[in-house]
Amino acid sequence: MRGYKLAVDFQKRVNELEQFVAEQAIVITQLRDEIARLKKNSSNSSKPPSSDIVSGKPKSQYKDRKEKKKKRGGQKGRKACVRQPFEQDKVDEWVTHSLDLDPTVWELLPDDFGVFQQVDLVDCPTVITEHRFARYRNRETGEIYTTPRPAELKGQGLFGPRLVALTSCLKSGLHGSYREIQKLFRDALGLSVSVGYLVKVTDQMTRALELPYETLKELIRAQPVVNIDETGHKENGKRPMTWVATCPIATLFRIADTRSAAELYELLGEDFDGVVCSDFFSAYLKFARDNPALRAQYCWAHLIRELLFLEGLTDKSTRTWAGKVLVEVKKLFRAWRRDQIAACRRAQAKIEKLCQRRPKRADIERLGGRIWDYRRDYFRFLEDPSRGIEPTNNPSEQKIRPVVMHRKVTQGTRSEKGRRWWERVWSMVQTCRQHGRSVFEYFIEVLAAEAAGLDPPSPVPV
Repeated sequence: MRGYKLAVDFQKRVNELEQFVAEQAIVITQLRDEIARLKKNSSNSSKPPSSDIVSGKPKSQYKDRKEKKKKRGGQKGRKACVRQPFEQDKVDEWVTHSLDLDPTVWELLPDDFGVFQQVDLVDCPTVITEHRFARYRNRETGEIYTTPRPAELKGQGLFGPRLVALTSCLKSGLHGSYREIQKLFRDALGLSVSVGYLVKVTDQMTRALELPYETLKELIRAQPVVNIDETGHKENGKRPMTWVATCPIATLFRIADTRSAAELYELLGEDFDGVVCSDFFSAYLKFARDNPALRAQYCWAHLIRELLFLEGLTDKSTRTWAGKVLVEVKKLFRAWRRDQIAACRRAQAKIEKLCQRRPKRADIERLGGRIWDYRRDYFRFLEDPSRGIEPTNNPSEQKIRPVVMHRKVTQGTRSEKGRRWWERVWSMVQTCRQHGRSVFEYFIEVLAAEAAGLDPPSPVPV
């Protein structure tokens, strides 16, 4: 009897332990999934690369990697960059160095020199021009009459067009503060100006760029394919958004109060009927639903990162499903790069089948259901034989990266006037770079046209 009781107690204890182990296994699985979610970064989710600074992989995980370190400097086999000398018409001064050698032994070659060229700043690189306006006295009344300013000088201040353009470049491209620009002008140019005047200079450029900015807006709205993205902005404790719309020939920035679909109407207009390439943010979904003529192309780079995250979870069904989809995605883009349309369609069919017949798991239902429901908008790039539709949103993300860097090193803007300055200048800088055009020279052209009362040139060359 006692042995039977011991056996029953032992079996009861075994059952309790089995139940405890089963419960702990569930907890461990949940904790592993939670750890995987906490380890999300730009490589396996839609988080921006800036989040990796605080949530990326710790350096200890990279210690065991056996990577061959590259030496500093130029790598073996790479051709050295040899700078071509300046042409003679560009040289301002010639200095000849010679030796007092015995002419009976050494013959001087009169037109043959070894050449070393050097560029430097002059003592005062600025030119001060004083405009004098003749005055006349009326012989009968004694009235004094002063010659009026020519049209090209009206509206100008202390700085000429080239110095205004230089100030704008220092402020926009190099993230310079007004104080630092003031110090640079004082130390390098011997020019003392107030911070208030530098603000007036940027205001002058803002006004001059108003029409080119509107021209870019109309140009973007007429494009068949536009990539769009957005990022945060700083302004006196507020959190407005910086939007960017880009195509192969132009880029347009806009700083707005919200991240809603209403801002897309300000960028693209009410009747845009082209293709919008973007991530899967809700504002783009609403904009596409409200505009039947519009077509969407959602970013595959964001989607692949989410698949990589599912592949790292503990649930076997989820890992297996994500791995199978990723295999077909690799085949899809390998064939797309080689322009093998038939192979692309086969990979597309397999991805759609995996998403349609997906396992009943919460993470798979969310991602697989999205791919299946929006399959037309994910595979739209295959319908374009000219390859003008990008499968990723990389073009807009590349254009907005300098804006993110600017946000990290400055305090943003303080007013509506600051917003207009930055969105117009960023638009001109990126558009000029797309065409290999000098931003400095373009600013000078715009200021010269404004002074002459002419329409400013477009940043997009005809």
